[in-house]
Amino acid sequence: MRDEEIPGEVDLEHEQGLVIVRLIGEHDIATQRMVMDRLSGLIESGSPLVFDLSEATFADSTLAHTIKRVAAAGVNVALVVPRDAPRVVPLVLRATGIADMVPVVPSREQAMALLDGGGRSG
Repeated sequence: MRDEEIPGEVDLEHEQGLVIVRLIGEHDIATQRMVMDRLSGLIESGSPLVFDLSEATFADSTLAHTIKRVAAAGVNVALVVPRDAPRVVPLVLRATGIADMVPVVPSREQAMALLDGGGRSG
């Protein structure tokens, strides 16, 4: 069992014409439907999305597959994974290939600059 298990939450913020998807706590198969429900309208709109994993304490492959689905739908995506993220988060992103599919940067500002500059995710 992991220390300080925090159920996964999703918070959406709008900043400089982009949507920031803050993933908080633990994200696995139990939170996949909630995440997709929160993203469904955004996917249809095609708004660029910054997935901010700064407050994610755990992520398994279902989160990576969800992000892949969003990017495969033609949505420009960037991921924020800070250098001090729990080790499992970047490991899962590398193991699932998501890190090769979308930009992964250590700060929200860098992700926003990539997408604002027309950075393509996939």
